[in-house]
Amino acid sequence: MSLRAPGLRRGPLLRRLVPSLLVLSLLVLLGCKKKAPEFTPEQIYWPPPPEVPVYKWEGHIATSRWAERPGAIKRFLIQLVGARDLVHFKKPYAVAVDPSGRVLVTDTGWGSVLVFDRPHKRFQFLGNKGQGALQKPTGVTTDAQGHIFVGDAKLARVFEYDENLEFVRTYGGGLLARPVGVLVVPDRNELWVVDTGRHVIEVFGVGGDHVRTIGSRGPEPGQFNFPTNLAMNSKGEIYVVDTFNFRVQVFDEDGNYLRHWGKNCDSFGCFARPKGIAVDADDNVYVVDAAFSNVQVFDGEGRLLVFFGGVGNGPGQLWLPAGMTITPEGDVFVVSQYNWRVNWYRYLGPPEGREPPTSAETDAGRSG
Repeated sequence: MSLRAPGLRRGPLLRRLVPSLLVLSLLVLLGCKKKAPEFTPEQIYWPPPPEVPVYKWEGHIATSRWAERPGAIKRFLIQLVGARDLVHFKKPYAVAVDPSGRVLVTDTGWGSVLVFDRPHKRFQFLGNKGQGALQKPTGVTTDAQGHIFVGDAKLARVFEYDENLEFVRTYGGGLLARPVGVLVVPDRNELWVVDTGRHVIEVFGVGGDHVRTIGSRGPEPGQFNFPTNLAMNSKGEIYVVDTFNFRVQVFDEDGNYLRHWGKNCDSFGCFARPKGIAVDADDNVYVVDAAFSNVQVFDGEGRLLVFFGGVGNGPGQLWLPAGMTITPEGDVFVVSQYNWRVNWYRYLGPPEGREPPTSAETDAGRSG
């Protein structure tokens, strides 16, 4: 039995209706493009109102679309036919931002670095082929010239690429066991590499040979137990996450031990599984804790200032976070491994002299 009205011909009618429906849908989409929910986060602050906030959640990177920033027409086509070439994270670990604004995320599932070139609306892979092919990329950093340095825990060396993503050279072959965190010290033109497998830091001249070894395995000041990542402040002091000694150790550029803080407990300022670390323009020190699923912020002497994040998959939340980085402009990126994304926050600066956000500002993103 046919439910079609007598005399109604399906083919010609559909041919007349489909173009009209497409145009109508496109007009509706264009009229609503200001909402763009995938790029408009809720207004979430730390600490929350009525206190003066220091950090604001800006959104997150989950797919290659974040770099490409499709316009209204392309978003409509994606919704209509699907995004066949959309790249998702598999197992992200570390993140860095180069001088041109590209966000670089190592992903051990992809075995390469995912390059989000938002300024040019382009997404690329780095280290997925050729002489500079990676297998298990871990830490990533850049220098002032835009060269990119990537540790590879499986190949046991650090790879260097130029600003055009072309392979340059490797470091540490035959010496490194499991490189993770990497840092360029510009005053010395040195590359510091955390060798988690050997519980030391190896120092190389950028473009040159091995210079020295810092530390050994143990619990004493200046020793390490599975260190992971490192960062540097404006004074040239270098902070190293000493993961299974549950502390942050501080060294000068010569590798001399200066001080440390932290212990294994479940209170504020304690560590359970510290991993990523970064320093902002005000020399505040950020430490990611994978077990607490948060980021704790300390002053340079180890006094806790604030923390943000929290376990979950909601806006601004983290689940098994790992690496992080901060740009000079205050953009804070934190890898959330089990959420398969990179959270994006904004450092608003010290609270002194600023007012709390109004109720209209805090509610701004919640209705859209």
